[in-house]
Amino acid sequence: MYTPGIKSDVLVIFLKRGKLGKSPSDSLMNLLALFAALAALEGTCAVLYENAADLASLNVQFDFIVVGGGTGGLVVANRLTENPNYSVLVLEAGGSNTDILNIIVPFYCTRATPDTPQDWNFSTTAQVGLNGRSIAYPRGHVLGGSSSVNSMVYTRGSKDDYDRYARVSGDDGWSWDRLVPYMRKTEHFQPPKTQNTTEQFNPAVHSFTGVNDVSLPGFPRDTDARVFATTSVLSDEFPFNIDMNSGNPLGIGWIQSSINLSDASRSSSATSYLAPQHIARPNLHVVLNTLVTRILRSGSNSRTGKPTFQTVEYTSSTRGSARFRVTATKEVILSAGSIGTPAYPNAFRDWRFRKFDIAWNSTGPQPSFCRPELD
Repeated sequence: MYTPGIKSDVLVIFLKRGKLGKSPSDSLMNLLALFAALAALEGTCAVLYENAADLASLNVQFDFIVVGGGTGGLVVANRLTENPNYSVLVLEAGGSNTDILNIIVPFYCTRATPDTPQDWNFSTTAQVGLNGRSIAYPRGHVLGGSSSVNSMVYTRGSKDDYDRYARVSGDDGWSWDRLVPYMRKTEHFQPPKTQNTTEQFNPAVHSFTGVNDVSLPGFPRDTDARVFATTSVLSDEFPFNIDMNSGNPLGIGWIQSSINLSDASRSSSATSYLAPQHIARPNLHVVLNTLVTRILRSGSNSRTGKPTFQTVEYTSSTRGSARFRVTATKEVILSAGSIGTPAYPNAFRDWRFRKFDIAWNSTGPQPSFCRPELD
C-alpha cells in the first residue's frame, strides 16, 4: 500500500539525465514540465494497493469486481461507490499514473507510447493498405488506461453517428439528444483566463461543473491567424466551426483538450474519477499491477438455473507469482479495453468472433490477460 506525494527523485532524474537541456529554450520548456509535474503530484493523496498479495491479505468481500482500471472501469467504480452500501474492487494490470512525466505533462504525450511500460505494446497484423506493414496499436497499460497515454484531444463525435446508432439498435437512448446531457455531466470546461475566448467555443454546449477537465489552447501560435484566414478565403471547402463538440465536427476550429489548466497537467479517468475525494471512499479498493487470469463459474442463477461467473482469478504481474481468487456477491464487470474485454472468457470471445466473421490471430505473443479459461 502506498500514498503517492511529491518525489524529490523527479528532480534528480532530470539532472542526472540532462533533461534540463543545453539551450535556454530547452531549459525553459523542461523546467516548465518539471513544475507542472510537481504541482500535479502535490495534489495527489490516493491510497492504492500495489500488488495482488496486498489484496489477498485483506480477506474482504466485494459486491462488484471491475476488471480493468481504465477509461471506463474507473467511471463505473466511481458511480457504484457513490452508494455507500456497495463495495467495489478494481483490478488494474498496469501501474500508477503518478510520478510519470510522460503522462502528467501534456507536451510529453508523444513519449507515453509505444514501447513503454505504460503501453500494452500491441501491434496490428500486416495491413494491405499500408504496403504490408504492421504498426503499433497503443493501449494504456496503466491506471486510467488509454486516457492516461492518449493525445488528450477531447471530442464527442458526430450527432449523425449517434442518431444512426439509435436507428440501427431501435433504442432512442443512443441518440445524440439523449446522450448529450451525460456528456455535459462529465465535463468541467476551463477556458483560459489569459485570453479572449469569445469566438473560440460555444458555452451553450459545454458544462463547467463536471469532473473531466477540458480546455482550449493556453497560448497562441504564429500559424493560428493564417489557418483561420483560410476559413474566410475558402469558406465552402474549409468552413469555420466555432465548436467541434456541438455535434457537427466538420470544419476548422479551436482544438479542445483534456488538460487541467490550473496546473497544466493531463486530465484522465484516473485523475478525474479517482481524485482524492473519491479514492478516499471506504467502499472502494483499487489494486495495481494485478493480472486477471480467469473468470470462473461460481454457481447457478437461482431463478433461471443458468451458470453465473462471479469469481475472478488474479495474480501479480511478476512472473511466477501465486494466484488468488475473489468472488463478487453481485457482478463482475469487464472493462479491460477494446482489445482485452473480448478475450474474456474464451467461450464469449469465440462466439462473438464467429458471429461477426472476425478472424482471431493468436500466433503472436499475448499478455496473460488474453488467456482466460472456463472452469
